[in-house]
Amino acid sequence: MPLDDDFDVDNGYHGMVQFALAVRNPLVADITGANGFEMDNDAIGSTRTPKTSPIFSNVTIVGPYGQPVSPLFRRAAHLRRNSEPCITNSLLIGNWPVGVLLDGQTTIQNAQNGLLNINNTFVCGATTPVSGTPAIIDAQAWLLNAGGNAIYADPNAAGLVNPFNPDSLDFRLTPNSIALRPAAGYAGRGQHCAAGVQPPVQGGNTGRKPAALRFRPHRPARQQHKRACFAWLYQIPHSAKVRTANRLFYRQFCRHFLRLQRVGAQRIAARVILLPGGRRRCCFERRKDFV
Repeated sequence: MPLDDDFDVDNGYHGMVQFALAVRNPLVADITGANGFEMDNDAIGSTRTPKTSPIFSNVTIVGPYGQPVSPLFRRAAHLRRNSEPCITNSLLIGNWPVGVLLDGQTTIQNAQNGLLNINNTFVCGATTPVSGTPAIIDAQAWLLNAGGNAIYADPNAAGLVNPFNPDSLDFRLTPNSIALRPAAGYAGRGQHCAAGVQPPVQGGNTGRKPAALRFRPHRPARQQHKRACFAWLYQIPHSAKVRTANRLFYRQFCRHFLRLQRVGAQRIAARVILLPGGRRRCCFERRKDFV
């Protein structure tokens, strides 16, 4: 069990973490301070590359709750030292003193420039939900305008069955949980997280969950990652005929994406055209003018 931070990344880490859970003992925290996320580019916050730009998706961080609570707990997410993370479709719950802290001028600039992203994430129960230091932006307004994020005063607002009782922990969602709404899409690492791929120009939610939430354990890890990043472009419809067409579309998407990766595309733009019968055509463009 970690004493300080649940997810601590630095020194250029840019991997993907999905379907993760962290649960804290409210009485146990490190003397240096305990956080859920702690992210740094490096120890001095330099501009060295590769930048620390991980993607955390579908993460639930259950922090301290009730009384007594160790005074050494600090933040659900401490983003600092020029890091460029993406946190999406996640829950940060518990009586944290601070929910999300944007720490340092370079980190705040990354947030302003779209290099640091938080999407479709709920902060529930933090005393100060969002903070930025230095106070050069309204950090709370930034979070709420980022897309799908929300702040709740009640740690139980997320609607988990029993996330805080150590004798009968149950992290399933109740029928009215706020986390049951459709998941957000993301595409790529760091700066690509929010705007790397455009959504379909037509079509809509068919009432089923995005394919990104339905992993298949037998699939290779690399294919899983591409599925997590890009399957949100289409909703799996009910028609078996259209499902077959979409599987072909998905294979085409991954094939072109990998090809563009090999030639060094820094950003991949995609335009999806809805064809008769529910089929989709995807047009790709590689762009090297995005840094």
